[in-house]
Amino acid sequence: MNNIFQVLTEMDFMNCLEKYNEQLIVTLFMSNKIKYKHEKKKLANIAKTEPNLIFLYIERENFLTENGSALADYNISPEIMPVYFFFYNKEKLKTLNNYTEDNLELYITQLKKFIIELNKCEKQIDTPEANNIIDVKNNIITVEHIKNLINLKKNQSLKELENNNTS
Repeated sequence: MNNIFQVLTEMDFMNCLEKYNEQLIVTLFMSNKIKYKHEKKKLANIAKTEPNLIFLYIERENFLTENGSALADYNISPEIMPVYFFFYNKEKLKTLNNYTEDNLELYITQLKKFIIELNKCEKQIDTPEANNIIDVKNNIITVEHIKNLINLKKNQSLKELENNNTS
C-alpha cells in the first residue's frame, strides 16, 4: 500500500501537505496507547478501499515538533484523541473527533464530492453552480471558501510557472 504513511516530524507533515496537495489527505492524530491501536487498523482498511487518497497517521508520543506548533495549531489534546483532519490543497477542510467508523467514511465520501465540485467551480466560478453551498455534516463550506481555495491553487500554479521560467 503506497497511500498510507506514518509521520514522525512536523517537517515531514508539512512536506506531505505540499507533496500531495492535489489529493485529499486524511490525517489521524492519535496516541500510541493500546486503546487506540484499532485506529491504525481502521485507517489501513479504509486506505485499501481508497487508493487515490493519502492517509497519514501521527502518534502524539512519537511526533517531533520544532516548537510544538503543529499540535498547538490543531488544538490536539489527549482528551479528544483520536482526531482526524482532512486536507486539500494544503488547507484543512474538516476536523473529526467523537465519530463512528460509518461517519468517518461518510465524511471521506462528502469531501471527495466537495473536491469534485471545487474543481468544476474552478472552471465555472461565475455560474449558478458555483453559488451552491456545500454542507459537510453541519459545517458549511461556502462559495467564499471555494474561491479562497481556487486562489491558492492559482497562486501556486503561477509560482510554479515563474520557477520554470527562471530555471
